[in-house]
Amino acid sequence: MEWILFLMGIVLFVFTFRLFRKNNKDKNSLKLYGLLSYISLAIAIIGMTLIMKPIYMRLPDDLASLIPSAIGVAIIIIASHFLIKPGFDEKK
Repeated sequence: MEWILFLMGIVLFVFTFRLFRKNNKDKNSLKLYGLLSYISLAIAIIGMTLIMKPIYMRLPDDLASLIPSAIGVAIIIIASHFLIKPGFDEKK
């Protein structure tokens, strides 16, 4: 189940990100595909967290909740660079 969730999130992210880059001239498309990319990335992060749950459970209590959160936030920050920036680029 976890692998299906992870793979579904990755495939959906790649598909929506491709459409996001292809239709970068239309602001409404940027909003829609950007939102779908974030949702699919969140699905992939949840799947990844569930896959790695046995590893996280071996860590001390504080780290078991901190590390998955930190990984998820880092992935979202990196993705936001690619998903938010095109909407604010000035076309010359």
